[in-house]
Amino acid sequence: MKEKIKKASIFKFHYLTLIFSYLICFILLFQTIEYNKQVKRTAIESMKSKNTVLARILEENVSQTINTVNQILFDIKNYYEAGNISLADYQEKELLMFKDMYTLLTIIDEKGNTISFSDPSAISINVIDRQYFQYHKMNKKDKVFIGYPSLGRSTGKWFIPMSLRLEKPDGSFAGVALMSFKTDYFIRIFKLINKGRVFLYNENGIIIAHWSDDNANEIGKDYSSCEVYPMSKVSSQGISVSPSIFDKVIRIRAFKKISDQNITIVVTDSQESAYEGVNLYLKAYNTYSIFLIIIVFLFSTWLFIIIRKEHIAAELLKESEIKLSLILNTMSEGVVVLQDYQIKYFNPAALQILNVDETQLNKMNFEEFVTNDKGNSLKDKYDLFISGFNEVIEKEFHIERFDGKTIWVRVDTSNVQWQGMPAIQICFADITEQKEWSEKDREHTHKIEMINQDLAKEVTERKILANERIKMINKLKSKNEELERFVYTVSHDLRSPLVTVKGFSNFVKQGIMSQDYKKALEDLEKVLFSAEKMSSLIDDLLEVSRAGRMISELTTVNIESIIQDLIRIMQITITQQNVDITIETKMPEVYGDEKKIRQVYQNLVENAIKYAKPNTIPSIFLGYNDKEKAFYVRDKGIGISLDYSEKVFDVFTKISNLSTGSGIGLSIVQKIIEIHEGKIWYESNSDGTTFYFTLNLSNSEHNENKGGS
Repeated sequence: MKEKIKKASIFKFHYLTLIFSYLICFILLFQTIEYNKQVKRTAIESMKSKNTVLARILEENVSQTINTVNQILFDIKNYYEAGNISLADYQEKELLMFKDMYTLLTIIDEKGNTISFSDPSAISINVIDRQYFQYHKMNKKDKVFIGYPSLGRSTGKWFIPMSLRLEKPDGSFAGVALMSFKTDYFIRIFKLINKGRVFLYNENGIIIAHWSDDNANEIGKDYSSCEVYPMSKVSSQGISVSPSIFDKVIRIRAFKKISDQNITIVVTDSQESAYEGVNLYLKAYNTYSIFLIIIVFLFSTWLFIIIRKEHIAAELLKESEIKLSLILNTMSEGVVVLQDYQIKYFNPAALQILNVDETQLNKMNFEEFVTNDKGNSLKDKYDLFISGFNEVIEKEFHIERFDGKTIWVRVDTSNVQWQGMPAIQICFADITEQKEWSEKDREHTHKIEMINQDLAKEVTERKILANERIKMINKLKSKNEELERFVYTVSHDLRSPLVTVKGFSNFVKQGIMSQDYKKALEDLEKVLFSAEKMSSLIDDLLEVSRAGRMISELTTVNIESIIQDLIRIMQITITQQNVDITIETKMPEVYGDEKKIRQVYQNLVENAIKYAKPNTIPSIFLGYNDKEKAFYVRDKGIGISLDYSEKVFDVFTKISNLSTGSGIGLSIVQKIIEIHEGKIWYESNSDGTTFYFTLNLSNSEHNENKGGS
């Protein structure tokens, strides 16, 4: 009873120790978080004070600058009202030290016309619609007006229009004295803060000058949606902390209003910048705190584990013994422990699988019952396995039982400690029936696989036949469509000379009957001309039909040699028309009808010469495109109109009225390419046309296809 009370007290004590230690960790963590907040609040307050001081300093500088501008404009006013209007002279005499403050000084009359400039090259314009002009025209205030910032048309830089009203002797409006003030002048002052941003906005919230450490340009943007703007309407200075309206970054702003000019200066910097000075310190402090918390946490956890370990170990050992005994006695698999070649333990399932009683098994070596397919015993592998070499005994092997029956068992082996000494634990299950069923299943699967292979072969053959049938149908459909177009074209082109023959034959008949033989002879000439044209069309049709048949024997054709022969044949035409033919690439040999392939090149080259741009030297480029695997003929001619895109290769199609041929050249080319099992297409624009076509590159491939057919 006393022992139980003692264990309960120990158990309760180590839990209380752990809870107390964790509480200390929590307190340290809470203190670290609060200290971080306090340091950051101090940094924010420091940033507020710094920005307030900078705002005051910059306000003084901006005020002094505006006062200087005010004095210059008053001097110009007095200068002008005294009858002097030459600002260039005034600038050279009085304002040389202030020239970097502005880009231009201007005097504007009461009608809005610019009448005098400090820069003689400036162009005179009318500014009656400008804000500052309307302001001075409507107000008699003797005060400098600061307008909206503008982007210089010639310089491409921002400037601020600062202006003063000019008056006539009777006090009426005489015009405006204007200074185009450089925003860069304010930026020189603003750069003194080194970091952050500085804004200068007018009474309407429009930013008239700006500087930032990230080179952002916010000049001309509306700042009135920032909370600083309404604050500056009711207070001459103040502090604001809120997200920026431009980049959404939380910023600390200090503003100071320049009351005389009704403009406000804002000094702002991000909250993260305020933290930069303390981040390193906080990082070191937090690292120390976290290290201390981890040490306390680990030490308390380790102490808890050490105190509790003995208690848990005892409970687990007792529980595991009960579970192990229950598991081993109810397992369907046999379990045997071997040590020093002797059986030290076995469960009831092992007795049942081996068909042996407990007394017999205690007297026997287990290796006497174990034999693999090769007849080797377990004993010669025991030492190797016990030394730590795993997977020595096969997963499946035969066991010969006492009754002489041999069975298949599946074995899992592992190294264990038995009474403090190395031992082998063997778990085995009878898989004799599984092996028999597996063999039957293997035979059945083999039969199914053979059937599936036969079916797959038959399906593949049928798919091939179906694909070939579809290809033949598509090819036949294409040929029928081509035949329809051919018949339509032939009937249309042959009808014209037939109508002419018929019509003028009647005229000849009438001329003979009226004895007007001269007129009859003229009509007869026209009949003969139409007959010759019809004969020529029939000859062309025969040439097109012959182009679609192989005549010569197929051989290996050297394309470069064909081109050189063609140049020699066409030498007179090339010389007369000053044709420039360039072979751009090496061209592979092909397999086909040499004469017909030469005709392809001849027709394409003749077309390129025929459709060259007027008053230009015909340029033709021949070569082979490795990417497209196609030969090409390119020219710099008139190109092919989109109106002919669908009928370029039709019979008797002429792509230009300049053509003197019959319009069968490209039809013949297409026929020749098709009988060579190739493709032909073109690309055309205003810079010329390129014809691409493919031919058989491999003799062996052609022979295989021919033999297979």
